[in-house]
Amino acid sequence: MDTTLILARARRWTLAAAAVGTAAMFLATTPRSALSFLGAAVWGVAGFWLLERLIRLALVPPGGPRDRRALAGLVAGKAALYALGAWALLSGAAAPRACALGFSLLLVVLVVVGILVRPGLQLPRTEPRRRDDE
Repeated sequence: MDTTLILARARRWTLAAAAVGTAAMFLATTPRSALSFLGAAVWGVAGFWLLERLIRLALVPPGGPRDRRALAGLVAGKAALYALGAWALLSGAAAPRACALGFSLLLVVLVVVGILVRPGLQLPRTEPRRRDDE
């Protein structure tokens, strides 16, 4: 399966899980926590998408065309995204625990999608180590 499809699927499922989680958090916690969770999940997905685009544009074969304006735009976007996240946490606009949960959601979904896409994935077997003194 194409890595682009796997990453796109992880982004979609993260946003879907964030929507469900936000609805549940509205019932169980404060609206501020629920919106902080949703904002952090969207922030994580946006940062993940920017990083993916940045890597795809930056890693070209030597001598290949490199779009420096697009790279600069993506770096600026990533910096602005980090500034927005820092402002939300430092100003008290967002609940830190809910933000940690929302951001962690992307990581959990990435693992789950990886397992579902490649269920037979196993670590390579190695021979047992022999002791040198035998």
